[in-house]
Amino acid sequence: MIVIISGVNRVEFCNVKKKTDFDRRFFMTRGQLYFVPSDGLTRMRIYAFGKERPSEACIAYRENEIIPYDTCGRDYCMDNLLADIDRYKEMTDYGLFKNKKPWFTTKGPEIWKFLTSGGGIAIIVLLWVFLSR
Repeated sequence: MIVIISGVNRVEFCNVKKKTDFDRRFFMTRGQLYFVPSDGLTRMRIYAFGKERPSEACIAYRENEIIPYDTCGRDYCMDNLLADIDRYKEMTDYGLFKNKKPWFTTKGPEIWKFLTSGGGIAIIVLLWVFLSR
């Protein structure tokens, strides 16, 4: 996958090589974040000496823009972009513990659900009555 960014006096070809980058929806270079959806890529066909060379999927942006040159029929309005950002945040876990979460972060919501259910509230009220006397 190649992300092409054309500036005023230069063109930058950014190769996405890491396996972790293939799963990401955004690509960052020079402090700029570019949206790279899998259905927004275009197959780049390269011919050398009359034969087609192995091709790559690419997307081309102007520098500091949020809309690529070829939109591939996709709507790049700000509402859709912000919805994609929110969806991406919900799907990825960039927390401190990632997959190894401490027991209190997983058991806390379960305890809270039990305490706020009907039986849990009755137990809390009875404990408060007996302990306040």
